[in-house]
Amino acid sequence: MANNIIADGDHVIFKRDGTCRVFQIKPDRQAYFEKVKFTVNDLLGQQFGSTFKVDRGNLVKLAETKVLELEQVASEPVVDNRNLLDSESNQKMRLEDIQKMKSDGLSGEKIIEELVENSETFDSKTNFSQAKYLKKKKKKHLQMFTALRPTARLVIEIFSKEPAKICFLRLDTVSKILNFSNVMYGSNVAVVSWRDLEVMYIEPLVECYTWIKEQQVGCQLKFSETWCRDYQVLPNQTHPVINMNGTGGYLLTYTTVSKLS
Repeated sequence: MANNIIADGDHVIFKRDGTCRVFQIKPDRQAYFEKVKFTVNDLLGQQFGSTFKVDRGNLVKLAETKVLELEQVASEPVVDNRNLLDSESNQKMRLEDIQKMKSDGLSGEKIIEELVENSETFDSKTNFSQAKYLKKKKKKHLQMFTALRPTARLVIEIFSKEPAKICFLRLDTVSKILNFSNVMYGSNVAVVSWRDLEVMYIEPLVECYTWIKEQQVGCQLKFSETWCRDYQVLPNQTHPVINMNGTGGYLLTYTTVSKLS
């Protein structure tokens, strides 16, 4: 079983909402993530999966109960938002008040709490709208992220905003590659980089298929193309994710054989 403690030299993925970034942990190293600068010293010796907040350039670990508390919606919602009007007058606090709270050293949690209490429409919002409101305010006022162990899923997520850098590979395609090649945790593997975007199309694989057949170096040759679509799953808000890549590319798999001498 892998050590679950973050150590010097480990690679860690910082995740905040839908944003991920990988860092290598070194003592006294400065990291810059989501427009916030901090030292990574406080990560050493902590468990992967821990959540931290940034406080004046340092990391403070949050207890699990505190993380759950920050994610909770504060009140019982009404049926819908049809009678609510989006207006700045709905918020009693002004920008000057928020800036003063920050200069006085108040925490992001306290600022969000004050914003909720001074919102004339928060209690009238639906559960879904309250969650969106809190998510927006947390992103602005609460510098909080989770330190995760790198996985194939998270690495693919890092490139989700620039999929061309990895030839539009999706997680379902990568999963099949790992499965067919028998790659698992702790494996030593060689990675061949295909820089030609033509790997997105089937023609180069047809040429490879023909060569394998002619040279008789493999059997059980198969072409495959997977289709996987992510879904957002929330109470009364379950639907397919709108933005996604149309294809994850084609795969050619086969079993290698050796001639008897």
